[in-house]
Amino acid sequence: MHPFKMSGGSGAFTLAVLTAILLLALTGSAAAVTFPDVNAGDLYYDDIMCLAEEEIVGGFADGEFHPYWDVQRAQFAKIVVQAIGAHTASESWPGDPSDPSFPDAGPGATSLFDFIEEAAADYLDPPIIQGYTSGDFGPNDEIQRYQMALMIVRAAGASLEETPAGYPSAEDRFGDHAALAEIGDEALRAVYLLKFNGLVDGFEDGNFAPYAYTKRGQAAKVVCRMMTETAVVRPTVPEDPTPVDHTSFISSYEGPQTCESCHPGVTEDVADSLHFSMEEEEVPGFQGMSGRY
Repeated sequence: MHPFKMSGGSGAFTLAVLTAILLLALTGSAAAVTFPDVNAGDLYYDDIMCLAEEEIVGGFADGEFHPYWDVQRAQFAKIVVQAIGAHTASESWPGDPSDPSFPDAGPGATSLFDFIEEAAADYLDPPIIQGYTSGDFGPNDEIQRYQMALMIVRAAGASLEETPAGYPSAEDRFGDHAALAEIGDEALRAVYLLKFNGLVDGFEDGNFAPYAYTKRGQAAKVVCRMMTETAVVRPTVPEDPTPVDHTSFISSYEGPQTCESCHPGVTEDVADSLHFSMEEEEVPGFQGMSGRY
């Protein structure tokens, strides 16, 4: 029997849905997001709250944010897409679920297919993500710091102040400049462009560590700085030629940070979508819940 579902009917689930709708109607939004593992005075507290208040990040099913966990490439693409206002309501636009931009990042491989397609959209100039030389995207791979820098620079675009001639001088360089010189010209430029614009600082030892994985707190810091210290222009997103009429409870609350695979349909479908989202990714206001609702 479906959890929380009454035998012979869907009364319990219906009651849960109606209660949630009433709460949303009364409050206008989900409750403010807080995390037991992120407290005032912590290293990344302000940056995490900066994104949480905009519903760009949330927590996991245990209610925590886990600022020192590594960020996956799909997760970071999702965060950046939302930060620049490029997310669309439709799950099938701009990407075609039957023909994904990356063979390893279709809807059957990742719940963040929608955000990956938006990050790769050709109406962005340039697209935020380009994938590996193999043609794959590696949605579940941890994102390395130089890859993070590339995505941020592409997302911020012309809002970043260009570096002057001769930059970086010897004193402006990171301590591991020799390692940075091996990551390619575009990535090297991206790292120092972010440094010049004050979006990255490097570590206490003076290094940037391009191949190290980006932590969730570090990602929040860089993205928050991009949003608050640069004039990022919201991209023009072409209208979906085949808009979907979302009529389910969950779909009616679609926003910058809700479940990734919500769709209209019978209550069991909606329940499955919400359960999957809470288990997999970040849903502000629903942290700590488990089971199917």
